[in-house]
Amino acid sequence: MGPIIKYKGLEIDNAGKLLKKPHWRYGYCRVVMGTTYIGDDGVERPVDPKTVGQFTGILDSNEKEVYTGDIFEVTFHPNIYEPKYNSDGVECGEDYTVHPGVEVKFAVIWQTECAGFSAQIIDVEPKGVLVGSTKIPRREIAVGDIHALDDFFNEYRSEEIIGNIYEKEAKGE
Repeated sequence: MGPIIKYKGLEIDNAGKLLKKPHWRYGYCRVVMGTTYIGDDGVERPVDPKTVGQFTGILDSNEKEVYTGDIFEVTFHPNIYEPKYNSDGVECGEDYTVHPGVEVKFAVIWQTECAGFSAQIIDVEPKGVLVGSTKIPRREIAVGDIHALDDFFNEYRSEEIIGNIYEKEAKGE
């Protein structure tokens, strides 16, 4: 069987406004005379086209389908490397400590350049944590960085979806 192609989007009313109580619609997607619809089993509802996300084929740790626009959070405990020096002040290796925790929020995106689903950092706390070593250039974990989605949802680890980038907008926040 091939991949399952389906979508989700926030339903809108006849005036094109999001419903007062936001409601996700799931299923196939089509556009008719400028209006985007998502439907399943013959029942179609209009949705806001900005909120449409495609199913990635991945399930989170709660067996919930993962779509573009979904948000998940990861706590990293990166090793912080510091150069080690001998008595003459010459660098002779490195020591590291484990950072107590960096909370990183990712949004699931479609990355055209690699024709695949990716995870883009949308928030980091605390800010300014540098990772890397004397062998790997030190750099900050930064908003906007993009990582492979399958680094997070695989047989070794599975994250949990905690929201969607459009939900705050739908709730008027």
